[in-house]
Amino acid sequence: MLGVTRSAIVRSTGASSVHNMKQMADRYPRDAELTAWREFLRAHARLTRRMETDLVREQRLSLAAYDVLVQLAEAPQRRLRMTDLADALLLSRSGVTRLVGRLEQIGLVARCRAAGDGRGVVAELTDRGMDRLRTASATHVGGISRHFAGQLNPMQLALLQEICTTLAGPSVSPSRPAETHQSVPIRVPSQTGPAQSAPPQPVPAARFP
Repeated sequence: MLGVTRSAIVRSTGASSVHNMKQMADRYPRDAELTAWREFLRAHARLTRRMETDLVREQRLSLAAYDVLVQLAEAPQRRLRMTDLADALLLSRSGVTRLVGRLEQIGLVARCRAAGDGRGVVAELTDRGMDRLRTASATHVGGISRHFAGQLNPMQLALLQEICTTLAGPSVSPSRPAETHQSVPIRVPSQTGPAQSAPPQPVPAARFP
């Protein structure tokens, strides 16, 4: 995954093998490109590890769990279909199911059947989950300032944003509205109190990075 230099490949496989590899791809990356790729992966791994450490130590919440809460908080009525949640998190369906299941057990998320779809499942952020997100966001935002933004000047930040936007491509939008089945209410654990009578409003994205 990290890649190796062209010279290392030549030494280990021979020039003819490298020539064949070039024919199999549009163009074999130059050494500078491989180095940039390797540094990108190294920076991502270090940043996420530090952010995760802060969240677990101060909030007892993993970075992936925090991301689930953020995605639901920013969704209309604080709900998303599980399939759309998986796409937003870049996780497998089974991985999201296990993660949401753990959050449901501690009352931060609730699940129920989607309206008009016997197999569809909708995840909703509970009031307790919103409170937990507000508390955890202080740790997360502090980590962004300390580990990321504070290490770069404004010009570097603007360039990095442009690069990441190019690499990420268009954002993923929900496939269908996350309406719940009227006969199956959203399950909210007893410790969170009764469900709200009015639909909860989406939270602006800027509040929970």
